[in-house]
Amino acid sequence: MHSGSIEGSHISVEVTMRRLYFAAITYTVLGLVSGVFFREFTRATAFTGATQFGLVHTHLLALGTLMM
Repeated sequence: MHSGSIEGSHISVEVTMRRLYFAAITYTVLGLVSGVFFREFTRATAFTGATQFGLVHTHLLALGTLMM
């Protein structure tokens, strides 16, 4: 009975690690995509003012890379 609870917790740790891994990859990819969008959108519209795009890019990229 005791070994079953250890085995059950081992599976939940693997599932938790897999979820964290995929969350980190997702945030990293979203950060990279938002950075490309920020660069291309401001370039295409010749916008020179302040935007929130740069902050979104930085925050998503930091979330993704720091979680890894």
